Amino acid sequence: MLIIGTTAINFTRDTGTFHCPNCEAHTEYRRRIARQFLTLYFVPLIPLKQVGEFVECRACKNSFRPDVIDMSPEQIREAAEIAFFENAYRIMVLIMIADGTVDEEELETIRRLVAEFTNEETTVDDIVEQAKAAAHALDRGYDAVRYSREASGQWSDEQKESVIRMCFLVATASGELMPSQNNQLQRMRFALKIDEERFRQIIERASQEQI
Repeated sequence: MLIIGTTAINFTRDTGTFHCPNCEAHTEYRRRIARQFLTLYFVPLIPLKQVGEFVECRACKNSFRPDVIDMSPEQIREAAEIAFFENAYRIMVLIMIADGTVDEEELETIRRLVAEFTNEETTVDDIVEQAKAAAHALDRGYDAVRYSREASGQWSDEQKESVIRMCFLVATASGELMPSQNNQLQRMRFALKIDEERFRQIIERASQEQI
């Protein structure tokens, strides 16, 4: 019986130096191409299509989009801040819908937090649309915990704590912290590698904001 399948193999396209967003220093990189191969008995034989391209820092081994090699440190920081808040926004929405309901207090809290972090206004209608998209993500298993784990690779400790604070404020906007939301906050602590005492301090400070 023939055993035929496919696999992806990474190849180095070129090398150079760049400002690594993770190391925050000038380091060497490898520009890598991921190409799919047809395999016979698990041995790659026939090259197929290119399935990805990325830049790998040779110091920290993290991977980044190819355009990072042309970006200045200032541009990298700005892009990282934008990406962080876009992810934080989605996580807040996922926490909001975790209990199966959406109320005006939660919507208003997210609207306020968006303005706080971006100095830009969003609308309740936009948040509702985000909630609809988040519901589809939730159906595929992307809850706030999984999203946090996958998005937080390059977050600072301050950013991780900020996400916990924002999610707690959203979850308690209408007064009571629902069991499903509390469960996700506790699991987010582990996903973000925040120790129990630090987590308690974040929650205590956030609780004072609700008074």
